[in-house]
Amino acid sequence: MGAGQLLLLSMLHPRLFTSLSLIEPVISPDVFTGQGPILGIVSLKRKDTWTSKSEAIKAARKSYKRWDKRVLDRWIDNGYRELSFSAVPASDNPQTDRPVKLASSKYHEVMQYLRPNPLDYKPVGQYEVDDTSPPHHDHLLYPDIIGPSHATSPFYRYEPIMAWQMLKHIRPAVLYLHGDSSPIASPEVLAKMLNRTGTGVGGNGGVRESRVQQRILKGSHQLPLEKVAETAAVVGPWIGQSAQSWKDDEARLDEGWAQQSMSERLKAMDNWVPVLQGLHKADAQKRDSRL
Repeated sequence: MGAGQLLLLSMLHPRLFTSLSLIEPVISPDVFTGQGPILGIVSLKRKDTWTSKSEAIKAARKSYKRWDKRVLDRWIDNGYRELSFSAVPASDNPQTDRPVKLASSKYHEVMQYLRPNPLDYKPVGQYEVDDTSPPHHDHLLYPDIIGPSHATSPFYRYEPIMAWQMLKHIRPAVLYLHGDSSPIASPEVLAKMLNRTGTGVGGNGGVRESRVQQRILKGSHQLPLEKVAETAAVVGPWIGQSAQSWKDDEARLDEGWAQQSMSERLKAMDNWVPVLQGLHKADAQKRDSRL
């Protein structure tokens, strides 16, 4: 699940998560800041078919030599699928070393970064009343165009932008973990992301309340793949702290309920009635004075 989806769930169900650990999340104000076009080009140029699995493994060991060996071993086991037929020549021993391609195609990867908008459809609300060119878009096919008008054509991707807009209102505590060589976000964007998180209505209070932290590991980009132990050393204590925080909060809520009788739990407090009557009377007097 991506950062955008996690933040959406956290907004719809604020107590669903006690905390979030976001490792190199793609959260940005527009598709260009998130490097979507560049990442799309890199993925499209990537080779995804090999004449044999042994050839694919050899290429992987060269391309992913910085990966932790355990990660690379799992990639070799699960990252490819055999081709029942192929345009590429078969190897010398096709029965034991058949042609393979990536289990998930490079085109699926590209669609993580970009969605096409070749007709320059605009985000909802940016059309003028008499604007007929381009036509208002089909909301069944383009339901989620969002962002600055200059960054929605000819490609867009809404989740990172939506997540950016929602950062102020995130309620769970948040740990950001980035690699210092990550191409996804510049130091300036990371600083804005950190200081923006949790500071709005319904938010967790942000850095000021020690509810948001950011850690940056040196010499890496793909942290869970390259720096397994270092990533776990940061995320593990955060999860332990968050679990204890959840237990403390639940105990505090249980204590409050335990002090109330069954009838008190099922009805409004008695002191609400005079307060509400006073509010109603004051509102009525204001309306009478305007007549």
